[in-house]
Amino acid sequence: MGQNRAEAAIMDDGYNSRYRNGGTAGGLLGCLSAVLVGIPLMGGAFVASIIGDCIPEAPCHKAIDWFLMGPAIAITIAVGFGNRWLVNRLVRWWRDRGLHRPDHGG
Repeated sequence: MGQNRAEAAIMDDGYNSRYRNGGTAGGLLGCLSAVLVGIPLMGGAFVASIIGDCIPEAPCHKAIDWFLMGPAIAITIAVGFGNRWLVNRLVRWWRDRGLHRPDHGG
């Protein structure tokens, strides 16, 4: 009863009245891309640091080499947040132009 016409129009809109999960499309795709890039990248850095060359004069270090893992982690984070930002930006652009609506003529 206490709604004005604009609020009622928003409530009646089929797109806006549906529940959408709390996350964003960019968050989902950013996490997915970070996993797809991060697992092979960090796995390769981990294997390279564990296998590392051992020479007879020096003791072998069978531990994680953080000089290899650091950049791998940084690249993974950059890919995840970069894709999140890009997808959210594209979705916002798409919605601002009304292209998501079924009644859009073009």
